[in-house]
This record gives sequence, structure tokens and C-alpha cells, in this order.
Amino acid sequence: MLRTKKLLYGCVITGSLMMLSAVAQNLYAEKADDNLATSKVTSPPVGKTAGESRRTGMDPVDDRVELREYLFTDTGEMLPYAVFVSSKVKKDVKAPLVLALHGFSGNHGTFMRRQCVEEAEKNGYIMVGPMGYSPTGPFGMQMRMPGPPKPDAEAPGDPNAPASSARQKPKTMYMGGDVGGKKEKDPAKVTELSEKDTMNVLNMALKEFNIDTNRIYLMGHSMGGGGALHIGEKYSDIWAAVAGVAPATFGFEWNAEMKLKNIPLMIIVGEDDTLVKGSEQAAGELKGLGFRVEYKSLPGLDHGEIIGGSMPDVFDFFNRYSNEVTGRKSPPGVFPANARGENVMVSLTPPANVKRIKLYEKTPGKIEFSENELNPMEPTLDLYIPDAGKATGAGVLVCPGGGYEMLTVPGEGGTIAEIFKAHNIAAFVVRYRHGPQYHYPTTLLDARRALRHIKAHAKEYNVDPDKVGVFGGSAGGHLAAMLATLYNNKLLPEAPYAPDRIDSLSARPAFALLLYPVIDLTDDSITHKGSRTNLTQENHDLYEALSPWKHVTPDTPPAFIVHGTYDFLVPVKNSLLFYEACIKEKVPVEMHLLDTPMHGFGVGASLNDKTVKDWPEQAIRFVERHTGSK
Repeated sequence: MLRTKKLLYGCVITGSLMMLSAVAQNLYAEKADDNLATSKVTSPPVGKTAGESRRTGMDPVDDRVELREYLFTDTGEMLPYAVFVSSKVKKDVKAPLVLALHGFSGNHGTFMRRQCVEEAEKNGYIMVGPMGYSPTGPFGMQMRMPGPPKPDAEAPGDPNAPASSARQKPKTMYMGGDVGGKKEKDPAKVTELSEKDTMNVLNMALKEFNIDTNRIYLMGHSMGGGGALHIGEKYSDIWAAVAGVAPATFGFEWNAEMKLKNIPLMIIVGEDDTLVKGSEQAAGELKGLGFRVEYKSLPGLDHGEIIGGSMPDVFDFFNRYSNEVTGRKSPPGVFPANARGENVMVSLTPPANVKRIKLYEKTPGKIEFSENELNPMEPTLDLYIPDAGKATGAGVLVCPGGGYEMLTVPGEGGTIAEIFKAHNIAAFVVRYRHGPQYHYPTTLLDARRALRHIKAHAKEYNVDPDKVGVFGGSAGGHLAAMLATLYNNKLLPEAPYAPDRIDSLSARPAFALLLYPVIDLTDDSITHKGSRTNLTQENHDLYEALSPWKHVTPDTPPAFIVHGTYDFLVPVKNSLLFYEACIKEKVPVEMHLLDTPMHGFGVGASLNDKTVKDWPEQAIRFVERHTGSK
């Protein structure tokens, strides 16, 4: 087993603090019903707009936040917690939830400041902040404190102040206020109770609100960042993604068999942070172990300022992932404190009834790394072939999304393919190469190769080569749109291998089905920056060349487009640009705008929304109409 010490050194604590060294024991949470029965509001929201007229300890609390407390039966104390519900949340629509863990001497209000709440409001989230029993409760994480700070160590500034503001004195950093549980003093027991309180609060939120269990997220700052990693690993079946904001862990060991390895993970720090060091190196080591980790360092922010300053990036990260998108199993509705449900591991095998083939006999430009189902080292094609006697002759190449940094399978892969197969349309899911290892032109070359392969084996796959189209969602929608507009692109470099008979075939699809696609790379206000960066490596010369709407011609195949009108991740203007370009060039086009802010909803399996669930039937009819097959 590979092992490496995690190199995040953080939260330098004054020598007078006690060392927390015991491992939290597994305990059952109190039933959510029992806890909710004792829960009461201590301070309701005092306004509907941003403002910070209240504090929990030293932490400012936005006026839109509700402060509560409940009876923690283990000690007989009333423990506080905080709840924010976006005005975009509707009772009859499942909402995403983020659980936010405070740093050392923080409290339930640490993430309830203006910047954090503003992002939760904008993105339609419910955000919950537990106390974690006490200001020093490490959320179940075993902690080994480093030595005392250097005499000239700089303390972080006010998290709400501009980056250029004067720094506070070190002594103000850990003044958490008279908040939280006080009866238990033993560090080992506090560690245990901290985790239990956290899971109690999560359970209460899940019981009270209509939560999308495919979109439950976890984030934490400093000590809470380490706690998020601990809880993220221990209850790995729950989280769609985990974010550590300047995370501090001591003696935490990583290995290649951890369940956290299969959960999208963000580590984000401030460049002016003098307390947490080694994050970038740790992220590199985690990537080497195969973890799906994203690292960011933001300029001008210190250890405190990073809390609010990181929120746009953190929520953008969360918006990209759900259990449905990444193919992990959605957990049950309420989780006991020692829940250890098994999640769907990221493997290298397709479903048992699906044949997988390689696109190349010898893959060109192959880069060696630790691959998995979402990040292939070599491109493959999964075959969903209807019975010969039932096949309509139509076929579709399915391009999963994932921001060109992962593949959203099965949500935008096998799940889509099964629908086409059920309607006797052959479907082929391409596991194309993407960032961070591969970029343009490799990604587009793989997609073109896949389409040509299908045509070359048309008889074997029961398809008419002139009736094979393409489907793509999100970044996969961008890839599908590139296939539809750049199939004979002179800008595309020659394939880095000796062409064979397959390469002589046309790469033009018969139709293009685009689900909330990324269409424009030139306009920062509407593009998906992550997809653009992963595809182009920020080569500005490629932005216009790889914006499909700019290359629509009368020869562009018929297009079917679906997009949420209020899509929070990829604005609907992307689809509108492609739609208008098709109209201008008299290309057959059909567009469905859905009244939803969701992105990545796929076939809508987790949404109680008939409009979202119905788009596949519309797409099937479109294919039948434009291929003359039924």
C-alpha cells in the first residue's frame, strides 16, 4: 500500500492549548426526529438582504441566516447551529446542501458571513453550520499540534476586510467567544462529541428540508478543513464533493485505497497565508495517488480572508459535481453517526452487459498515469447495440461532460445510452482523453475517431453510416458541437499517427443533440472557464477557433438543444448563440428551454420535474424525424 504523510501544516496554535490526540469513536447519532423535536430558533433572520448586524462569538453573521439550538443529549446541553436557505429554494424541488465546518476557535457562524451566504443564495443552496460541540472540537479528526509559532508570525486579517487591510494582532485569532458545549473538558471526548454533533446537525437538515441526496457537499476551514477530510473519508457515501479551505491536518496519512480518493476534492488557500504551508505539494502528491483533487491559490488573501474570498471558486467547484454526474451511489436520507455505506468505486470496467473496445490499435501520444473510469489513459468506446431485428438503423455517439477534467458517467454516458438503446437506436459512449493530462487537439481527435469507427463498423453495429449522430452534455455538448461544425476543420492538426482506412471516412455526424452545452469560449461572462482552461490550456488563439457557434454553416447537421433558462453554471446564452447561428444559416434546429436553474440534470432521474424528465422523448422523436427511422 502506498503511503505518504500529508504535508499540510496549518493552524499554528499557541503553546498554552492542550494537544488533541485521541481518535474519535464511532457512535450512533440521535434520531433526527428526536433532535428536531428539541430544536428551536434563537435568532431568526433579521433581513432579506446582505447585512451583518449579529455575531456568534467574533464571527459576523449575515442578516439572512437563522440561528438555532437543540438539546445534545450526550451532555444535556443546548448546542447552537446555523441555517441559511436561499430564496431560490422551493419546497417541491430538491435542493443542494452544504455542511460548513469552522476553524479552531470558530463556531457555527464562521461560514455564515456575507460572502459565503451570497454565494449560497446565488447558487440556490441550503447551508448549515454545526458547532462541532465546542470552538476547539476538531470534528472527529485526530490532531497532533505542531510547535509554537515563530515570534514574528503574522496573524490573518479580518476575513471581511480587503486584502490590503492591516492585519490583526495574533492574540485576536483564536478568541472564539463563549459559544458551544462546556461540560466536557477531556480532549479525546470533545473530539468524539464534535463529530457526533456535526452528524446530528446534518441529519436534522436532511429530515427538515427537501434535499437532493445526490448533491450534499462538505467544506471546512483550517481545523474544519482537516475535519472535512476526516468526515469526508469516514462517511464517503454521503458527499458529492469536499472542499478544504486552507485545511489543517496533523499526522493525517493518505493512501491509494482511501474512499476519499473517489470524491472530487478541492484544496484552496490564500497566497498570503503564513499559517498553512505545503498545500500545493500535498495536492501534487494526492494527484500522484490518483485522487481527484483540484488545487487553487488565491492572491492577496491570508488565512482568515480566504474564508469569504474562496467562496466563488468553492461553489463553482460544487456546482460541477453530483453523485448522479460522477456515477457514485446516492445515499439514504438520514445517516447515523457511524454510517459506513459502500459507495460505487471508480473502476476500469463497463457494465457487465456492455462491450468496451479501444479506439486505436496503438494509442497515439499516450501518457502514463493512474487512470480510472472517469479519466482514461487510452480512449475507448462502450457499445449499446439493440437486437438486429429491432434496430432502426440510427446510431448516436454519446460524449459525457465533466469540464474536460473528468467524464460524467454514467449520468451523461451509460444512462443516456440505455435510453437510446431502449428505442432501438444504437448508442456508443466514448471515454475520450481530457485534462489535466490531455488537451486540444487530442480530445477532438478522439471524438472524430470514435464517430469514424462507428461508421466503419456500421454493418456489425446494425447502423446506417449516414444516420449516425452525436450527443453531448455540458463540456460533452461542446465536444459534440465541435464535431458538428469542425468535422473538416483545417485548423485541426494532423493526427499524430499514421492514418488508416477509418480516417478516410467522413467525421460529419447526421445530427447533433446538445444538452446544456458550452458553446462560446470567447466571452468570460458566459463561458465555462474550467472547460476552456482544460481544453485550451488558456491559449487565447484557440478561443474563437473552438467556439462552435462561430463555425455554423449550411452544411452543419440538424441540431436539437436543451438548456435550463437559469442554468447557474453554463448560462443559457451559450445555447441561444448556437440556435441563432443555425437559424441564420438555415440549419434545421429545435430548442427546448426548461424552467430550471439546474445544470447537469441529465435525464432528470433525481428531479421531480416532468419537463426535465421529458426531454429524452423529444430527442428521440427529433432523431427519428431527421433520420427517417422509427
